[in-house]
Amino acid sequence: MRDAAEKAWNAVIQALNFLFAKEGISPLPRSHRERRIKLRELESSRPQIREKGFFDRFMARDHILHERAFYDGDVIEEEIEEEFEKVEALIRDIEEL
Repeated sequence: MRDAAEKAWNAVIQALNFLFAKEGISPLPRSHRERRIKLRELESSRPQIREKGFFDRFMARDHILHERAFYDGDVIEEEIEEEFEKVEALIRDIEEL
């Protein structure tokens, strides 16, 4: 479960990298801090991105999948399954832009 959570977290990172590349952000962010900054900048300049709440969704997945599940081993199967669904929704929302 920990490995699956981290793979889902990586899917979030890859999806955001796709968004950044699509928006012409170069070089791509190399750290989570840079991702937060770039997401805030995008949300400030692009209403469609702000409406999707990518920053908040990124931070929630970071906390639950990356910090709690992967690093802390705090894994609740039902919660992780719900997180996987949220990752899929995030990817769909990015693709729709």
